[in-house]
Amino acid sequence: MPYFYNENAPSSDLACERYRADLNEDGVKYEKEVCPGGFWERIAISSVSGAKSIGRPMGFYDTLNLDPIDTLDTDGVRNASREIADELLSLVRKMHIIPKRLLVLGLGNPSLTPDSIGARC
Repeated sequence: MPYFYNENAPSSDLACERYRADLNEDGVKYEKEVCPGGFWERIAISSVSGAKSIGRPMGFYDTLNLDPIDTLDTDGVRNASREIADELLSLVRKMHIIPKRLLVLGLGNPSLTPDSIGARC
């Protein structure tokens, strides 16, 4: 699925959007991984200069890009749900914990469509 950048579109504070402006920054590793119904953008910020250039703290930032939710069929919704569940499971395993319950909290900007689902959570 191609990504169409529109410089006139509103932007968010997502690390993936900030990274697009700093394609060659040291201390910033970018990977794109295609998955059913979309793609992941994975960014690892491992240096102070990389963090400063993107405006995010050092760490890992994973963003799932999907077709608009209201255009997905049943399989598309199922694939998206599976991608998110697998990502959460992977994060939990990396922390070496086995929770009995897991709280997922969405934060976001209600004025920005791709980020508004968090605010609605």
